[in-house]
Formats: sequence, structure tokens, C-alpha cells
Amino acid sequence: LGRGPPTQLGLRTRAPQLKNGLATISDAEGSLCQAKLHFLFMARDDVPHADIWQRFFADAVPCAPKIWLHCTDAEACRRNEFVQRLPWTSIVPTVHSSYCTDLVTPEEQLIRLALQTSGPADKFIIISDSSLPLKPFRVIYQELTRSVTSDLCVYPLCPMGFCRNQTWQSWFWAKGLVTKSAKVVSLPMTSQFAVLNRKDARKFVKAWGPAETRPRSNI
Repeated sequence: LGRGPPTQLGLRTRAPQLKNGLATISDAEGSLCQAKLHFLFMARDDVPHADIWQRFFADAVPCAPKIWLHCTDAEACRRNEFVQRLPWTSIVPTVHSSYCTDLVTPEEQLIRLALQTSGPADKFIIISDSSLPLKPFRVIYQELTRSVTSDLCVYPLCPMGFCRNQTWQSWFWAKGLVTKSAKVVSLPMTSQFAVLNRKDARKFVKAWGPAETRPRSNI
């Protein structure tokens, strides 16, 4: 998944086949639909380019994914194009969020509710409303279900040479104190958008915990 022009979207050209009585995706090396992908969208009042997402998810037969959506304005989302084109989208109850300071709370809300209908091999894909699919669903399904691990994007310590400026260096990798050893270590910065397996998704929800135990400053 990534951002790019709509023309880079591919579409399925062959119908599903049967193997040992189970549906498979053509050109996916016989990958069986034993896992489900949960697409977890965060948006304000709509997800742009609904027509592209509609075509992308139309390619999902027979491995139908689950679509989850958190909106700061849920009523507007229900009226707007994305939900109208993809009416099976599950809109979760809105929770507090704040750009640049707390996008973790809506992520936890999406993951926690998606876990309730998940299987052991499922993957949970956290994406923004400004993302677009660059490859057909069957290709993404094959890649994400090829392994059972989660996928995280870790920023380099000095992206684009920013570390030449010492002030900017702190924007990417922070410093933290390991209390037991009293050592100062670097804390890698990761993208908030990730692909989690079920085990890590559960850890995410458990670590975030109830509202009264969460950090009260910038997150």
C-alpha cells in the first residue's frame, strides 16, 4: 500500500479457481484464503478516491477482507462516498484523536474491535485516508499472508542528512533512560502505519490499556 496515481492500480483478470475443494486466487501460487485482512482506516469525514478503493476491493474475491473505519465525524462518513460505495464498511464509535499528538487512541479502537471477529492467521493493516493501493488485492494478500510476522517501518537515524543539524536529530530517534541499568539508549522512530499479526495486535491493545492509565501529554 502507498500513495500514487490511480493509474498504478491493477485489477484481477482471472476468476478464482478451486484446489482440494477450496477457493484459491489465480497467480498467487495456490495461496489459500486461510487468513483475513482487516483494513483499518482513519479519516475525518470521508476516505478520498472511493472509486479506486471500490475497484481494489472488488478484486478481493474469494478472500473477502474486513473494512473498518474510524471517523472524527462519523455521521458525515455515513453520508459520504466511501461508505456509499462500500456499504459493508464497519464504522467504529468515535474516540478522541488529535493530529500529531494522539492518533494511537483511534488505532487502538479499530484494532480492539477488529480482533473480536478475527482468526489466528489474520493481519491488521493500519492506513490513513490519504493512502492508495498500488497493486491488485491478490498481490497484497499473497505478500501479507506469506509470513506470520508483523511489518513495521523504522525511520533511519539520519533521514536525508538531517542529523547535520543537531536540533533536527531529536525529531527522529529520541533518547530514553533504561532505569535498571541507568543507560541512555536511542528509541527508534517508527511509522504509525503498520501491519500487525493477531498476537501483536493483542499486545497493542493490552499495552494501551484503559483510558485512565494512558499518557496525558503528547503521544
